[in-house]
Amino acid sequence: MKSRCLFLIVVLMIPVGVAAVPKAEHHHTGIYLRLSTGLGFSYSREEVESIDYQIYGFANMVFLSIDGALTENLILSADVFGSVTVDSTVHVSYLPDLGGSGTVDVSGELACFGTGAGITYYVMPINLYFGLSGGISKVTFTDTSGYEIS
Repeated sequence: MKSRCLFLIVVLMIPVGVAAVPKAEHHHTGIYLRLSTGLGFSYSREEVESIDYQIYGFANMVFLSIDGALTENLILSADVFGSVTVDSTVHVSYLPDLGGSGTVDVSGELACFGTGAGITYYVMPINLYFGLSGGISKVTFTDTSGYEIS
């Protein structure tokens, strides 16, 4: 009998609790600091002097953004980001331009660091946003012997 009473109390309190909470309003003003990190998969491909480099592996990522509202709902951001793929696989293909073909696989570290800027506009009251951003980055691969490709 006790379990039934507790169930009825909880069921009756939930609608009252939900009804008592005021609807939140969204305002996009002020300064924001966003930091995010995560894990993923990285893939990069480049052809240099008839040699095809494919570099891939699991990567970690860090993203830092400092945002400031120019007006309410119009946000300007400055971004810094980086990604490192440790123990990545490099698949190197020698193209027929060199008089033959072949492949070799090596391992190393792929690093990508960059900076950028963006602008975001929020459509209210539905809290839908549109953003445009751009940036520059540098990608570097270093193999286990210390040879570096940038």
